[in-house]
Amino acid sequence: MDGQYEIKWTNRIEDIKQWDIFLKSIPRGHCQQIGYWLMSFKKYLGFNFEILIIKDNKGKIVAGLGILIIGVPFFKVLIAPNGPVISEGHEQLLDSIIRIFIDRAKEKKVFYCHLSVPILKDENVNLKPYTLWSVNEDSIFFTGKKGNRFPYVSCIDGFRPVFIDQSPLSYPCTINKFSKGTKRNIKLALKNNLEIKYATTEIMLRDAYKIIEDVAKLQKYKVRSWKKIKQTLLDLIEQGICIVPCCYYQGKIKGALVVFDLGCRLTYIYGGVLREEEDKKVGHFLHDQMIKLSIDKGYGIYDLGVAGGQGVARFKEGFGAYHIETETTRYWVLNRFKFFLFNLVESIMRIT
Repeated sequence: MDGQYEIKWTNRIEDIKQWDIFLKSIPRGHCQQIGYWLMSFKKYLGFNFEILIIKDNKGKIVAGLGILIIGVPFFKVLIAPNGPVISEGHEQLLDSIIRIFIDRAKEKKVFYCHLSVPILKDENVNLKPYTLWSVNEDSIFFTGKKGNRFPYVSCIDGFRPVFIDQSPLSYPCTINKFSKGTKRNIKLALKNNLEIKYATTEIMLRDAYKIIEDVAKLQKYKVRSWKKIKQTLLDLIEQGICIVPCCYYQGKIKGALVVFDLGCRLTYIYGGVLREEEDKKVGHFLHDQMIKLSIDKGYGIYDLGVAGGQGVARFKEGFGAYHIETETTRYWVLNRFKFFLFNLVESIMRIT
């Protein structure tokens, strides 16, 4: 960088707020780069975070990168999920940022670092605004080895978008792409007199999150505990970054989603629906409401997220949402002996 940019690593609250506003304002903003989300990892032993913020000569944020530093002294890793985030017109900063990232890893004396940059494997013109594109094949990113050798913090590897038709008939044209079964289930849901409310208080949020926790336990996957996620969600709701739509039937909550309003799109993170004898199609209702909200906001996509097993994938595909992959994570080993020890310990843990 030739001096026209101001560069700093930070974890100050004032800078986090500015960073999150930046992520919300441009299509390339990614939910895994949210400052408040990265900060929430500090609740776990051995986790810390930093954000690289790059400003132009007018003091405006134009790019940056959020990272997690994980481990104990002398045995640490550094990861950057779905970054850097670079505003349009500053794409030339990519390699400089990756060099700064690797240099930071060396300064922190980590033995391993990895980066998952939002570059599509195959070009998709409809997703072009949300990703980095025309990245040179000789980019320093591609010098890293393919894969994620530290899978304990998940990296979202792409999009599962519902493309929003931008026309006077946005909703009818959008749902016309859904499967027959999904369109039928949405109609059934609307006949059930379901009601949508947004959790804005701690009590409403607690009730919504309890359903999410109960469903996760039933289906044997992990979500953060209410105790560890509560303040983060409340902060994100206050910042206008997170919304928690809840479905009510006859005054009782039946399901809820956690959705991030960031990067000029809504992104579904996770949710839960109560299992009852009569299926009122609560899940279809909630996602249909998020598609309508996306239309109201003038967004081009509603991202249903890539997480979930085959059953979840089939449900999402009913909305015409198919997994569009980003480039494989790249990693760098900075201390081979410590990396060997890490792999040895991990293999022992898997056996036991």
